[in-house]
Amino acid sequence: MNDKQPGGTAAQTAHSGGGNGNAGGLEGSQDPADALWREPSRPWFGGLILTCLALAALWVLTYTLAPLPGQRSLGGWNYVAVGALLTAFIWLSKTWRGEESQRSQ
Repeated sequence: MNDKQPGGTAAQTAHSGGGNGNAGGLEGSQDPADALWREPSRPWFGGLILTCLALAALWVLTYTLAPLPGQRSLGGWNYVAVGALLTAFIWLSKTWRGEESQRSQ
């Protein structure tokens, strides 16, 4: 009878790193990039996010209600600029990392 199974035994799978997310089967090892990912964002990062949102809102409001000098000459490119600011706002918001919860009790 053949002792080898196609997927291996549970002990072999755990030792080889299969299914537990550890590349290379090193139990307890942590990727350095993973550790950097968990650090909270700098305090100014939130201000940058809100600045992008505020600039986009002000830009579209001033262009549609009372255009500033130079905005009329841009024409439809004003909406492209607002779209770029909103895209930056969304991207920055997705990359922002808050502090981990203190509820470990």
